[in-house]
Amino acid sequence: MRLKDKVAIVTGGGQGIGQAIAMGLAEEGAAVVIGQRHAERADAVAKDIIAKGGKAVGTSLDISSQAPCDAICQLAKDKFGGLDILVNNAALYGDIDFKRWSDWTEEEWANSFNINVVGGWRMCKAAVPLMRERGKGKIVNISSATVHQGFHGLLPYTSSKAAVISNTRGISKALGRYNITVNCLAIGYVATEASLKMASYSEAGEKALIAMRAIQRRQVAEDQVGTVLYFATDESDFVTGQCVCVDGGTEFTGM
Repeated sequence: MRLKDKVAIVTGGGQGIGQAIAMGLAEEGAAVVIGQRHAERADAVAKDIIAKGGKAVGTSLDISSQAPCDAICQLAKDKFGGLDILVNNAALYGDIDFKRWSDWTEEEWANSFNINVVGGWRMCKAAVPLMRERGKGKIVNISSATVHQGFHGLLPYTSSKAAVISNTRGISKALGRYNITVNCLAIGYVATEASLKMASYSEAGEKALIAMRAIQRRQVAEDQVGTVLYFATDESDFVTGQCVCVDGGTEFTGM
């Protein structure tokens, strides 16, 4: 087990992509603290992990302010002795839908950035002191491949997810001296409970997206787990400030 004796927090870990990541970390031996706005969802995932022989606890988490972020990190220390891994997965996505670029309100812009950008920063702010106590840490942020596409139908979301990549790079520079790496996944369209319920979803639209991929199948929540595990383990100790597209070969970025 590559993460034996490690402690991880997964925000938005009670469903979809976050749930798959939490399960994957637990399967590699990590004790997982699962944060979700609806505590019952976090509890259900934790119970599933425990039933399979792992260690986990669920808790309510709203990353729109600092106090809950501090509280979940303190829970990790109180329950499992510290913190080694933070996966910033929580995001405002399923609550929004496609609009004309100029129809978004300033409140919608503010909400997207408060959750998707500042929320992750708040979690880093709370987590880093505990990682420094351990002498090492791993932060994994979740962005979106839509940032490379000029995707105007979800403009506040895609703009905020571009800022997540910038946050990743900037914070990685600040934390490298403490042996804390900060990396990012830019993920493609994933078929989750939230995305399939969006009013804009259509089977024809999803088929068109799949046709654009080198790997021509539906992207599911579990497809992100392997890359997260790489960034969470010792295998990536000399990799930081990077953003990897996990989208089946839709976008080709970098060199």
